[in-house]
Amino acid sequence: MGIFLNIILLIIGFVGLVKGADFFVDGSSALAQIFKVPAVIIGLTIVALGTSMPELAVSTTAAINGSNEIALSNVVGSNLFNLLCVLGICAIIAPLPIEKEIVKRDFPFSIIITIALFSTFCLSLVYLQQSIQSP
Repeated sequence: MGIFLNIILLIIGFVGLVKGADFFVDGSSALAQIFKVPAVIIGLTIVALGTSMPELAVSTTAAINGSNEIALSNVVGSNLFNLLCVLGICAIIAPLPIEKEIVKRDFPFSIIITIALFSTFCLSLVYLQQSIQSP
């Protein structure tokens, strides 16, 4: 009887997840259109939030339980997978049209942020190693 109840709850949760996502997308799209937000920004934001919500849930739970490493690696791993695998597979299937203005604006910003995050990570490792070695 216990496994039957778990299966029913899983199905109910899945249906609730799908319907909640529909309400989220419809509501946020309508609100963004009221404020005259461009369609590309609406789509990118909704996709970004939709793909990041599971990671947010896992990271929040991990942080509450004191597993900060899991929270950080979950976010970084998810973003790397989304950028490299999903975008790469889509580019293999069909060429991706990209406006030159987006490349000029977003590519340097991405590189700068990546360098800043990598530098911060390296500096924190050096600081952590020094604090472990000092008595």
